[in-house]
Amino acid sequence: MQTFNLYLRSFKFTTDIAIMVMFLGYPLIFILSIDTAQLPSYSIIAALINGVLPFMYVIKRGIFTDISQRIIQADSTFRKFISICTADAISLSIMPIGLLFAYYVTGHTSPIFALNIVLMHAIASMIFTDIKMLATRSAKCSVAAKLCGSFSSFALIPIAYKCGHPEQHTFLDTFEAFYQQHEAVVCVVLAVACMLVAYGVSRHIRGYLSSSPFPSPTVIQKYNKNYLF
Repeated sequence: MQTFNLYLRSFKFTTDIAIMVMFLGYPLIFILSIDTAQLPSYSIIAALINGVLPFMYVIKRGIFTDISQRIIQADSTFRKFISICTADAISLSIMPIGLLFAYYVTGHTSPIFALNIVLMHAIASMIFTDIKMLATRSAKCSVAAKLCGSFSSFALIPIAYKCGHPEQHTFLDTFEAFYQQHEAVVCVVLAVACMLVAYGVSRHIRGYLSSSPFPSPTVIQKYNKNYLF
């Protein structure tokens, strides 16, 4: 919520409106493509991949709260987990909310399916929080994060191929069949992965703070805000 409040206070009408339209339109393309290809299981992967675009813009705008100091406080493990998990949850929530709404309307969703998307969203939020903290301290990480955001659209290629060749058997069909048969197993795996990612991110942040305790103004100005886009 603190990130959201920072965003409202620094809202730029002309540029931010255009970006918000793009963020709303981009998930819509994924949703329609996944539905046309009849591959709802791919939404689990899309919930992770498509957080990259808004995440990249958050880095450029510098509207986030650095949670590094909160991680090293003497709080309980649960509080640290919540801090990591919610740091970027709002700014990355457009895709999972869109997926859940679309599949609720079309009747494809189920409680376990919805939980899987939520768990993948939590994993993405924690991973991106860690990367974002590195991007304010490391020029290489800042550039790499933005390049990955630019190339995230390539995730549409296999779905687009499936839409154009519905009779062709691809790896997406194999994944879809596996997911339909093991939906509950995937949910358990994602839940375990969520806990492991939370532990790993917490350890990584604590370790990295020993060499770079604070964000670098030089990296933020030269790379976060002024690197091409």
